[in-house]
Amino acid sequence: MTLPKEVRESLKIIPPARLLIDFKKKKGSFSIKPLPDVMELGGRFKVTKGKSALKAREYLEGHYSR
Repeated sequence: MTLPKEVRESLKIIPPARLLIDFKKKKGSFSIKPLPDVMELGGRFKVTKGKSALKAREYLEGHYSR
């Protein structure tokens, strides 16, 4: 989807940004919001004591396929 330059600038969207487009069928309108970069999420979540990143990775690799 190509957004006009004026829209990108007003929303502070820098290509190739990921966007959330929310369509309101009843109102016939939509909203566009930039999604946060994964690097911006660092430090927002508390780590449970006794849990390591290695154990979490091992769990994910064992329970989810690519």
